[in-house]
Amino acid sequence: MAYFGKEFKFEKDENIEELVKTLDLSAEQQAGFVNYKPSQKIEKNGDEYVLTIGPKSKSVIQVDGDVFNQVQNFGNGYVFNIKREFSDDALVLSISHSKWDGVGRRHYKP
Repeated sequence: MAYFGKEFKFEKDENIEELVKTLDLSAEQQAGFVNYKPSQKIEKNGDEYVLTIGPKSKSVIQVDGDVFNQVQNFGNGYVFNIKREFSDDALVLSISHSKWDGVGRRHYKP
């Protein structure tokens, strides 16, 4: 899979501001979420997949082909589902949460 080891940089948003408006966040926190657009890189190390987001954050996640699924439960009633669909020339990040019926998307290019 040619996308392993590539750093994907933010390209554009779809519906992210609408997603953020549904969260119980202050205006300052909403702006921080909307403006946070870290680079992303996926690597395979044996049977483990490591997703590096920005310079400091790493997660181990479940993989189904070219789709990487992550669930984050913040313990405050919000459960985020984050799906990353990789191809050789693009990454589409789909974000939804338990208190909103929509899906926000971010598009990245290597």
